[in-house]
Amino acid sequence: MKNIIIKSKSEIVELINKKYENRLFDAISIGDPDEDEPIKDYKKLSNYLRLEFFDMESGDPESNLYRIPEKEDFEKVISFYEKIKNSNNDLLIHCKAGISRSTAVGLFMIYKELISEKKSIDTLLYIRPKALPNRNIIKFIDEKFKTNFLEEINKIHDRRLGALEKSILEKLKNYKRNS
Repeated sequence: MKNIIIKSKSEIVELINKKYENRLFDAISIGDPDEDEPIKDYKKLSNYLRLEFFDMESGDPESNLYRIPEKEDFEKVISFYEKIKNSNNDLLIHCKAGISRSTAVGLFMIYKELISEKKSIDTLLYIRPKALPNRNIIKFIDEKFKTNFLEEINKIHDRRLGALEKSILEKLKNYKRNS
């Protein structure tokens, strides 16, 4: 399987400056519209794809202010995979936080290598334990490849959000006791 690395924007820049200073790599950079592209000028980039959309559940495709991922964006990811699938380079994927957009794209790349939904999700969570894949992108994967990732991704979102709610409630209880 291709070595897939999923990081945040700051982590990927640091990684490239240290580990990839003298190595070729392929990269997918995902950012907000009009945001700077932190890795596009690196000399060791073999293949590069830049995607620009916000990490939102809903928005307005006609407006840059609320641009969410669209099928055309996902089609670019598929084309990029076809271009690099035989490459021996590591694949670096990043978005701002390295949690949602990049992990959804990473899940697709892993799936194309493993062709197993369960193994793909397990591998994603091993590579990036804090992954909360963008559900819009996951819907495109399910639609195009007749998979059922969204059901599992929703469970991950629910577990993480449930744990967050529990943590917040616990902090509120402690705050009230100490007040």
